[in-house]
Amino acid sequence: MELRAMLAGRSSKRQLFLLPGGLERHLKIKTCTVALDVVEELCAEMALTRPEAFDEYVIFVVTNRGEQPEDEAVWAHNPHPDCLLSASPMFGSSFFLVQSCSTAAVPAPCILAVNQNGLNFLSTETHELMVKFPLKEIQSTRTQRPTAGSSCPYVEVALGDVTAQHTVQLQLEQGLELCRVVAVHVENLLSAREKRLTLPPSEITLL
Repeated sequence: MELRAMLAGRSSKRQLFLLPGGLERHLKIKTCTVALDVVEELCAEMALTRPEAFDEYVIFVVTNRGEQPEDEAVWAHNPHPDCLLSASPMFGSSFFLVQSCSTAAVPAPCILAVNQNGLNFLSTETHELMVKFPLKEIQSTRTQRPTAGSSCPYVEVALGDVTAQHTVQLQLEQGLELCRVVAVHVENLLSAREKRLTLPPSEITLL
């Protein structure tokens, strides 16, 4: 794509970035722009100037969304195990608005905060934690088409362990973004476990 743009005489374009919560941000990128350049610019807008902050975020690319080909990027917080987190339990979370949930244990609409601790469902009025699904209980996530009479897609979240699982359906606009953010957290959790298991016995500590 960069070569075609250069041959056509275009060296830059406005790229759409989707932030957690459905927020949109357009940035001017060039054919030589790399992901780190974008991360640094977005961090600068949030007054995050520490080099460590650049490692806390990731960018996903969406090339086909719906029927019309599109070129979008999704910005999400990356829960790096070595990051220093704020005292706030929701610091660094990615937030989503859940319109409905298949389980009565999660009153909807509500706010879903996804972080290294799992899925945290917050009250839309008080922002207090109502229900929490630990990250270690998440077996899989997948998006589903809208049901009859609804225009909003939903995400199926399989919870439990290898012996017993149950599925929770969450209806929200940013289903793909939710699945990607959860995947990043789960991958980091598995990496931390693998690192712990490969350490010599004398060096094993709680991660």
